[in-house]
Amino acid sequence: MNASMAALPEDLSKFLFKLLFGISQASGALMIILATIWMDLYDYNGIWTGLSFRYHPVLMAFAIYLMGNSIMMFRILRAQKKWIATVAHVIVHSCAIFVMCLGAFVVWNTYTSIDEATASATPSNKPPGPQPFLRYYSFHTWLGLATISLYIVQYIGGIMINRHPNTDIRRTLKSFHQLSGLVLFGTTILTASFGTSQQASWKSICSSNGETGQHILSNVFAISFITFSGSVFLLVCNPRWRREEKLATTDSTAVFSIGKVSAYENHANLGTTNF
Repeated sequence: MNASMAALPEDLSKFLFKLLFGISQASGALMIILATIWMDLYDYNGIWTGLSFRYHPVLMAFAIYLMGNSIMMFRILRAQKKWIATVAHVIVHSCAIFVMCLGAFVVWNTYTSIDEATASATPSNKPPGPQPFLRYYSFHTWLGLATISLYIVQYIGGIMINRHPNTDIRRTLKSFHQLSGLVLFGTTILTASFGTSQQASWKSICSSNGETGQHILSNVFAISFITFSGSVFLLVCNPRWRREEKLATTDSTAVFSIGKVSAYENHANLGTTNF
């Protein structure tokens, strides 16, 4: 793919970058909207009063959107000074981790509320319908907790790497930081896929009474976040669209110089470690 991309004219390369970026933003927005509609149409709070689980898929969808955009900051702001792209990357990534932790707290709060409701329930007021996987019994929960923990470690490690005084060590560690970030982003998508399937199959009665709406909605939701993640990977992994510090302008009006790259920059980018 690298050789074919290198042979493309600049105008076509610029068009492809804009197209992929547009797909990423459209599918990311659709992902959040569908998660909101899903939780609004199929209100799981109706079974256990006062629960906030419906916010978990919405918050996690928003976190995935922020994660993908934080990774793409070094592409979006490729014409700016490196510190500007770095600060933007850290800010968006910080927001992503906060939203992700908030989504995890929502699940923990739901589990606690269900435990309390179950303990005080009598045969006459027992909540109807099947109960979800409580606590940490599902693989989705295991993988989700591991992913959040590793994201926090990677976040702290990234800050420490940027502050390391040795340039060679910093360059080597940055390569590992970038690779681990992409792996964790892929793990996040895998976790979301498990969670979507688990949530859609929870109320299994809908497959026997014709209420298949939420399954169709959940499938389209899954397609949207897979499309989003795929476009992010394509944008980030293509070496032609990497930033080149020597050619980056400091002009504040060139915030969104997309996909434009010279033959020299393309050659130099093959050895760079920056996104």
